[in-house]
Amino acid sequence: MSGPWDGRWDGANALQRLWDRVALIKKAGFDRRTALLAVNTGDVDAKEEVALWLRGELRKLRDSKKATLPRVKIADLAMTMLETGSVAQTGENLVGLLRELLGVDIHRKRIIPNNKLMDAAVIDGLALQDGELLGVRELARRVEVSPRAIVDWRNSPIYHREIAKGLGTSPRNVANVLRLNSRLSRSRPSGERK
Repeated sequence: MSGPWDGRWDGANALQRLWDRVALIKKAGFDRRTALLAVNTGDVDAKEEVALWLRGELRKLRDSKKATLPRVKIADLAMTMLETGSVAQTGENLVGLLRELLGVDIHRKRIIPNNKLMDAAVIDGLALQDGELLGVRELARRVEVSPRAIVDWRNSPIYHREIAKGLGTSPRNVANVLRLNSRLSRSRPSGERK
């Protein structure tokens, strides 16, 4: 059944959601003009100001500090700002906010090799070139990490890839050699270990 009011409620609901978002941004101390520009136009400067504030709120949530906004509201505002502008004109703060909301920033920190891992990979790579492999404790001592870190790294595809770059072989070959050497060192009597 259709009537004279069909479709009008959708517009009223959209307008109400817009003003709810504007009110939320105004509570943070922004003026109405900046809030409207951020959620209803392609104004990059206004979006960047609001995105910077939202990144701070998200950081508070991550650090278990008192944030004024729940994560879902931060995500809703971020998506609204993204949808109301040109993706090509998206500012760094809005992109950073989306990256943080999706957890990409944490993921990237985990997959980027750190300096000590790189040092250990070089030392292991040079030893493998000579047909040897240092013991876990010795390598840990040289790069100043725990033996557990060496064990974890030697099982890591990132570590295999770093060694493979230096040796000019595949990460799979490196993984197999490390695995084989690990088994051999466990089967030797304790006095024979390197």
